[in-house]
Amino acid sequence: MTAEERRTPFPCGGFIFRKRDLILDSLENNQKPEGMKTASDYMMEFLDADDFADREEILERMHLCEDITDLIIDNMAAAIDISVDDGAIEDRFTDLQNCVRTRAKYETNRLRGGK
Repeated sequence: MTAEERRTPFPCGGFIFRKRDLILDSLENNQKPEGMKTASDYMMEFLDADDFADREEILERMHLCEDITDLIIDNMAAAIDISVDDGAIEDRFTDLQNCVRTRAKYETNRLRGGK
């Protein structure tokens, strides 16, 4: 599909590109679509994060990724010294989110003097 074919008339007279087609073209060429992150990208952000509030936010953005694996969850859990029980990927990811959310809550309270 050419760039011209991907253009769709826009009511104000201009054109917009259909993002879906651009993504499909990238996937056909075994490339990651520009601007889209994989679960591995989010994992690297998670490992580099300075605090649990940042990690919590990263997990919120990551939950839509379709390429989350047990290995990624295990690596993220090991980075914060927890283990996540075996099970379905969705359940394991939710458990990881809950642990990070709890740690973020207490990290904030501890830094404020326990209030």
